[in-house]
Amino acid sequence: MNKIMIIVDTMTIGGTEKLTAFLANRFAEKNHETSLLILKNDFSSLEWVKKEKITIHTAIRRFTFDPSYLLKIARTMKEINPDIVLCQGLFSYFSTKTAFCTSSKKYPIVLALHFTKEIRIKDKFFNTIYFTLLKSSPDNIITIYRNQMNYFSKKYGIPLSRFHCIHNGIDVKYFQNKNDTENNDFTIIHIGNIREEKDQMTLLKALKIFNNSFEKWRLIFCGRDLINKKNAFIKYLKNVDLISKVIFIDFVKDIRVLLKKSDVFILSSLSEALPVSALEAMAMSVPCILTNVGGCSDIITEGVNGFLVPAKNPELIAERLLFLAKNPHALKIMKQNAPLIVQQKFSLDYMVDKYINFFEKITKHKDKQHEYR
Repeated sequence: MNKIMIIVDTMTIGGTEKLTAFLANRFAEKNHETSLLILKNDFSSLEWVKKEKITIHTAIRRFTFDPSYLLKIARTMKEINPDIVLCQGLFSYFSTKTAFCTSSKKYPIVLALHFTKEIRIKDKFFNTIYFTLLKSSPDNIITIYRNQMNYFSKKYGIPLSRFHCIHNGIDVKYFQNKNDTENNDFTIIHIGNIREEKDQMTLLKALKIFNNSFEKWRLIFCGRDLINKKNAFIKYLKNVDLISKVIFIDFVKDIRVLLKKSDVFILSSLSEALPVSALEAMAMSVPCILTNVGGCSDIITEGVNGFLVPAKNPELIAERLLFLAKNPHALKIMKQNAPLIVQQKFSLDYMVDKYINFFEKITKHKDKQHEYR
């Protein structure tokens, strides 16, 4: 068994953070000594972590240029002395490498990438720095959908041999409750924090178009406002006389409650990796309309369990919604199909086994290197 340390930027409410909690739990359940190191002061997703089995550490970064958190990383790593380190994202990877740039102790580090396209100028700038560091290191990289490794390899000149694809997974037993309710109103659900890359305004514009042909609908919008844009959404909905059809929910502890009430799940994102929220929806028999970005094409079979649409195309989103709203038999078939691909290819157990096999391969390689010295 290995000592596994997971380092994550923050444990706010989000897909990556939820996945981190589930990964840590499963590593511990499989008798790996598991530690979780959090770099920023947001612990909302810790409610999913089984704290009795996992050691939790913090290296609180109090402000943007606070170097003290790097010392905390170094002390924690020295205390734990892990066999392998999993960094959930570029910032946690950069922080870990910086904390140990002068240390003689080397740990096998694996970086998991949970994004593809950078939307903000700030992200593009810092990611160039991060990938320059990554290119010069021997560390392994996990991508979470097929084309992601090709994208990063080509863009930053990193050999494909350093990449390994492991799809995100969810707890299919937890999300196995079927969505078999008949709603009076066609119910659309969107689950995602309000961020620039989610482009939720395109979804709202699509609903305005959809409403011209079909009026008996409602939208459940579940997500926290991270960029102070919710008021702009509300203003738009009032201007187009749709505010009464949209329910805003910041957070719900058990998302199944909302998914059981829903007919279709939508993401109108400009950038995604492999959206956990879409997998959860499909496991609950809710077909998806997703923009054809990132790994969304890995989980959608067109017309079988949902639809793919181009980004920034509210007209096509509205067209797909109208098809499902006016064809209840087609919607019913899609609801039946939706869980099948999740159960086959995107279970949490399947994902965790791949992670552990990959970690064991790395640690065995490290042990052999020591033998030859």
